[in-house]
Amino acid sequence: MGVAENRAVRRRMLLAFYEAYQTHPHLMLSPKEVMETADVTHDELLRNIFYLEEHGLVECLKGFGTALFGAAKLTANGVDVVEDEQKLSELFPVDEDGPAPPRDELSELLERISIDARNAPLGQQDIDTLIDELELIRKSLERTRTPERMKKIKTLFGWVRASFDGNESVLRDIRRLVELIREE
Repeated sequence: MGVAENRAVRRRMLLAFYEAYQTHPHLMLSPKEVMETADVTHDELLRNIFYLEEHGLVECLKGFGTALFGAAKLTANGVDVVEDEQKLSELFPVDEDGPAPPRDELSELLERISIDARNAPLGQQDIDTLIDELELIRKSLERTRTPERMKKIKTLFGWVRASFDGNESVLRDIRRLVELIREE
């Protein structure tokens, strides 16, 4: 699934949560209700719900020993985004004329690795640390690339790589990401 498809799924999910919010501000939806209301698959839900949560748009109640969540609802920040059509369309564009133009490969790779990080076979604290490291890499790449900053990025990549030891598809993405950084 590409970036444009993930954004479309996130938009549908936010709108489903907003519909529930209109019924009752504290109404929480189960994973099954989100899948039915937003017309998303289990895999799409899994890949996108925690992204929305980490950006403060939804709140998830999580239990022990489950990859999903027990129930979720829209946050005040999520309501603000949905009610601001310009912001909603900026973050989660509507695809009216076919697929959105692809983002640069660097951004797509970072997003794919971040999605995989949320599903990594690690404890929650390690997953949170891994996602923080990926965010540090993204922010560092937006700045001027000094030798010192590139050394820090290289160190972060080492930590990220170690977290995915044995997962060839993610390691391939990480290798390609390093190649792109070197090319620039």
